[in-house]
Amino acid sequence: KSPITVRCKAHNKYFTQIADSHLRSTGCYDCIKGNISKSERECLREDWNLPDEFFGHHVYINGKLYKPDALFRPDPEKHSGIWWEFNGFPFHGEPGMMNPNDHPWYSDKKTYGDLYQATLDKAKAIEDAGYLLITIWENEWRLNRRETKAYFKDPINAKLPKQMDDSWGT
Repeated sequence: KSPITVRCKAHNKYFTQIADSHLRSTGCYDCIKGNISKSERECLREDWNLPDEFFGHHVYINGKLYKPDALFRPDPEKHSGIWWEFNGFPFHGEPGMMNPNDHPWYSDKKTYGDLYQATLDKAKAIEDAGYLLITIWENEWRLNRRETKAYFKDPINAKLPKQMDDSWGT
């Protein structure tokens, strides 16, 4: 949990980061653009091939600010479109990964159970507002990466593994 100074070769900049974050390949602030993990970037941009214009949006729902991982909104004046969320571990309290009563390394106030409930509440607010929500848990993506990559390249002809068919939040 000690901060270290790291040099980003891509941007030729120095930045300070917690050693654990660096070991998990979080990257420099210019590389991550919006504080997303390497896994999220690989899933949404590489595997699912979502275009740049889907990123960096901010949406208010019932007065609360949300920052979608990716968003396609045909009419910016309306709450409609497709909203993608990559629920990375440990930030969303992925079920079955940790004890719901334990605290993640970055917080002594919230438990994994609290984070999971917040993820469910966010999903409900997004869907209630009229968006089609597509979510994937990081562990699910890691275990089924080949299949999800094929699915998003050709969703009509690809077949998802049975456990993903049943659990995807679409």
